[in-house]
Amino acid sequence: MEDEIKDAELTKRLQDKDINKFKATTERQPIDKITPATKKIWQRGDRAIATGSGGALLGGIVAQLPGAVAGAIFGALYGLFVVPKETSRAEN
Repeated sequence: MEDEIKDAELTKRLQDKDINKFKATTERQPIDKITPATKKIWQRGDRAIATGSGGALLGGIVAQLPGAVAGAIFGALYGLFVVPKETSRAEN
């Protein structure tokens, strides 16, 4: 009998406080909000991954494992720190 009362109290507490508190925090903090700064970070990360994998492939072809490691490192650094020139659609 006491266990049933404790379970009922616990259930009521969870329904009243914790769930409403969780809803309030998710409404205040949208997950899918993308700002220009985060967009820039994702673009640089994508470029670093692409150039790093290309460097690993070329380094692996030329000098096998040490070349692949060095190519991946240099390719990723190139992708992070070299920013391509922004062009408008009118120029293309």
